[in-house]
Amino acid sequence: IQNNKIHKKAWAMFRNRLLYRSDDMKRICLILLAMVLLANTTYAAQSVDISIQKGWNLIPWSRGWTAIAEDSNIKVSDFTYGYIYDTNDQKYVLAWKNNDYTDEAKNKLGDWIYYSSMWMYSTRDGKLKFVYGMDATATENDYFNLPLQPISLHQGWNFLWVRPEMVGDTFNDIKGNCEFSKIYSYGKDGGEWKWMNLLETMSNEEFTKASIGYALIIKVPNQCAISSSTQSVPPEIPT
Repeated sequence: IQNNKIHKKAWAMFRNRLLYRSDDMKRICLILLAMVLLANTTYAAQSVDISIQKGWNLIPWSRGWTAIAEDSNIKVSDFTYGYIYDTNDQKYVLAWKNNDYTDEAKNKLGDWIYYSSMWMYSTRDGKLKFVYGMDATATENDYFNLPLQPISLHQGWNFLWVRPEMVGDTFNDIKGNCEFSKIYSYGKDGGEWKWMNLLETMSNEEFTKASIGYALIIKVPNQCAISSSTQSVPPEIPT
């Protein structure tokens, strides 16, 4: 009982000091309170769910494992191997093993991997929650309204994924100075996983929110750059 009285008296003294402390001290307390609140604030990232099958999957791999949400059903540990397509040598390169990029991928492919889709081998079926936007102040419409900045394509095959800036556009809208020879995606169609020809079926169809993260392979006859129709592209270098 005596201890309770002491505690109550101490709290009363602390409360009175808090109420009558100087303005400077009050400002310091407010700043500290704001810092605590900000530290415990969780910002909602923009994401989409991608179906994953046990075996090989062609998926976006922007920022590697950091692009997989913490609450994703499929975890980075579910992927054992990953291959990316080297557009310079036109061949597959082992890029992911033991939960990290291989040295060859780090040294050879550079920042281009940010735009690339890649083959990942999953040990199970599930849903991958792919984070495409990390700006705490941006809404999904902010991403949709951004112009697609030029992405360079090499002669031959290029592995890409549908980015949020493409929503509302068609393949024709984002072709920039490119001529598409072939466009394919690998996914489930009629219960079967297979290559799907998109050039013949989707050239004039607009990308939607559901399209974000959709992996693509695009073949072009010459080096070029895709971009939004509103984005100016520099002239080609003389041959």
